[in-house]
Amino acid sequence: MTRFLFVVPPLVGHVNPLLGVAGELRSRGHRVAWAGHADPLRGLVGSEATVFGCALPGTATSRPPKLAGPAAFRFLWEEFFVPLAEAMAPGVDAAIEAFAPDVVVADQHAVAGALVAERRGVPYVTSCTTSAE
Repeated sequence: MTRFLFVVPPLVGHVNPLLGVAGELRSRGHRVAWAGHADPLRGLVGSEATVFGCALPGTATSRPPKLAGPAAFRFLWEEFFVPLAEAMAPGVDAAIEAFAPDVVVADQHAVAGALVAERRGVPYVTSCTTSAE
């Protein structure tokens, strides 16, 4: 039995594609847990799932409507991905400590998953459900 920790951002379109993967892993006898924004995540993964809560950045980010191309990509990294990683990192670290996963499955936009797994020496893979821009 292998333990998989899925680290996801607070974006439904990034959680839903992983539900089938997690379900298949469970059906094969593996243990699965999730790390992310706990309240909406529990609603998506089900009340019986193991969920480790992670914080969100203190301020909401709103993308300027006409921003596109490289400027939009830069905006996403500076205003969303990096603050989200900084906010999520302590929760991901606590999840890895408590759950002791063999593998971390980190969404491409939940950068804290990969960074914390790397720092702790836990193998990780990246899930890419959508393009970044």
